[in-house]
Amino acid sequence: MPGAVDVDLGLDDGALDTEFSIGGTELLLFKQMGKATVDGIQLRFTGSIQRDDTGEVH
Repeated sequence: MPGAVDVDLGLDDGALDTEFSIGGTELLLFKQMGKATVDGIQLRFTGSIQRDDTGEVH
């Protein structure tokens, strides 16, 4: 019977979460996103991009 299992690894919730802010769009991050080779970086973006001049959120 497949299903989710809660496993206690001794870490607090969110212990492996990271957050960073960059000034503008970083082209290298977008180029490496989804790269399926061994030297690829596993990134998942959630959230939004906000313009500094108008405050508009994309």
